[in-house]
Amino acid sequence: SLDLMLFISIFALFVISWVVTNKSIIHENFSIPTTRLTAHSSTVLFLISLCALATITALCTLYISIFARMVFTDVQMVMPSTLIDFEALILLFFSLLLAAAGGYFIGSLIYVSKLFIIAFVAVLFIIFRNYIENIQMIIPFYFGEDVFSYVIKALVSAILLFGTAIALKNRKEVRGL
Repeated sequence: SLDLMLFISIFALFVISWVVTNKSIIHENFSIPTTRLTAHSSTVLFLISLCALATITALCTLYISIFARMVFTDVQMVMPSTLIDFEALILLFFSLLLAAAGGYFIGSLIYVSKLFIIAFVAVLFIIFRNYIENIQMIIPFYFGEDVFSYVIKALVSAILLFGTAIALKNRKEVRGL
């Protein structure tokens, strides 16, 4: 279903953004000189382009399923749900952006110290132990009002997460050869 596709997209972006903060990927030797600012900027732009690609893919998945249903069942489907819903696309894009920013932030914490893995697992345990209460607290904050307020909250949260991750990774370090 489309909901499963959206969940998989959000989870995949979270994992991909976590993986790009890996030390072996960061210290990969390239033939061009880079600075930390260009490395962070290119990574964030890459994640934003992945969010746009995943949004387009989700839209295509909707139309492929509608087309398949029309071909195999001989049912003509011209309903309001088959038209492009720009609000849903905007919500999906910013949800993906928020997941990518969260994954980049978590990956940056682990890049700084491996002890954050234990902290991350502990936070996940606490969240899932009190699942209902935590979800009832988070969902109304982001989705409680209209689309514009969600976009602003998600954008500010993503900027804060990306900015904090970049600030964490910009600390001075000496890297061996």
